[in-house]
Amino acid sequence: MTNNVFVHPATYYARYLVLVLDNPREELNPALGRYGVAELDDAQVEEAIASVREQPIDFRPWDATHLPSSRWLRQRKIYSVLHQDAATTEMMAIVAHRRLREAVERLLIGNVPHQEVAFRLQELGYRVNESAVADFRHYFWNTEIMGAGDWAHYYRSDNRGRTRDLQEQYDAARISGPQFALYRTGIRVEIDRRKTLEEMHRELYFTFQEVRALPLSDKKVEMLSNISRSVVRIEERLEAGDTALADVLRKFERFRLVSAPGEVPSMRDLAPTGTISDRGRQVAQITAKETA
Repeated sequence: MTNNVFVHPATYYARYLVLVLDNPREELNPALGRYGVAELDDAQVEEAIASVREQPIDFRPWDATHLPSSRWLRQRKIYSVLHQDAATTEMMAIVAHRRLREAVERLLIGNVPHQEVAFRLQELGYRVNESAVADFRHYFWNTEIMGAGDWAHYYRSDNRGRTRDLQEQYDAARISGPQFALYRTGIRVEIDRRKTLEEMHRELYFTFQEVRALPLSDKKVEMLSNISRSVVRIEERLEAGDTALADVLRKFERFRLVSAPGEVPSMRDLAPTGTISDRGRQVAQITAKETA
């Protein structure tokens, strides 16, 4: 992918379509539209066409036994969509199910691993194989190849029914991470209070650095004052938590392990009815004789 072309989340599915369509320049975007995917711009279309132009001699993409063709498809990362299995079929079911698709897209853009996406969706009543989620991410919602500018460009060209509110939710999940993505999808999230306070403390520090760079004014003084008060409150909560933990640890320090006097009984004394196999007994006897 060239540096001057925006990346598209369905880049690899677009490659597949270019390979199978008779006239990709005319048919590619309508085909993507049928799957709810935003259009590629002209530069993206040309790049998709160029990516599959150089093909091996005697190219047979549908023949899985033809090694040069299979190798070429794997290099272009489109092998599995031509040689489909159960995961690919289930991937297309995700594409067709609007509410499920939105949940998967939100979780993936929030950097939730595809294994956890499949597991967590059960809480919403969806049973989805993790391989299908991985295929959906690869072919339709490839967050690994997208940057912030690529997403902004994608949203501008998205005329496939995603509302502005949904786009903002996606962007918030992308910026805020997995916990926020799970929460906005309606999945229960356990919150670590100490970690939350530490993250707020860190965020306030960088906000302080930004405000400090502003020209001197009454507004700047007010903002710095508010930040300072917030930092003090958070530090007080963190210190209170540390004090409570120290009190608990001091209580546990009262307990001590005391070893019982005498020798440790043998396994045979503890289990004389045969938890040690006969073979084990023989080995133990031979070892004892050799030691003596």
